Amino acid sequence: MADLDLPNEITTIVLSNLPVKSLLRFKCISKPWNSWISSRRRQGAIAWNSWNSTLFFRFINQQLTLDELNYTSSDDDIYLLSCSLLGSCDGLILINRNEHIYLWNPTTQFYTKVLELDRLNDDGYSIRGGLCFDSSKNVYKAVLIMRHQTPDYGGEFVIVTSLKDKRWRTVKFPYDICSVCDGITLHGRLHYRLRVKKKDESMWDSFGPCKV
Repeated sequence: MADLDLPNEITTIVLSNLPVKSLLRFKCISKPWNSWISSRRRQGAIAWNSWNSTLFFRFINQQLTLDELNYTSSDDDIYLLSCSLLGSCDGLILINRNEHIYLWNPTTQFYTKVLELDRLNDDGYSIRGGLCFDSSKNVYKAVLIMRHQTPDYGGEFVIVTSLKDKRWRTVKFPYDICSVCDGITLHGRLHYRLRVKKKDESMWDSFGPCKV
């Protein structure tokens, strides 16, 4: 078989959009592909074969228009669940339902429970979340920015945990928690948009895995 002469950028894009079963088959195509696929598998905090349930979503945006994701129906029971999307990284999505936090892989349509926090069951909390990958420790980390509607009761704090040890710990946050809006993950760092007090403007700041 002739050597594949594709730019690394194109190869990465192609492989990143393939389902897991195809990736496992394509490991034998070439040594570079095998190395890339194996390294991506090692990055995951959860082994691919541990995803054990199928999950579909229905979204309602701020204008209250309804979009539904198409899927093939089956004889299995379908349950409508209410949940919150906390963040995403490397194609994985962090989801909160009650006190439980799940990691969902939209490509394979499977999810697994990874974390639990009793305070998430308290409706009084306003929550901002994020997911990032710490390459120095080869682990995914979840960050939650939480503020209770009654500060004297629940307080304000930022907590973080890795998806491996699952131990929550409080970290310092240099900004007013009330000012934090939903953020994104870029190059392994969480970026949150903040409202600047006494000014009609916003700013961005990053919250990298090395800090958490």
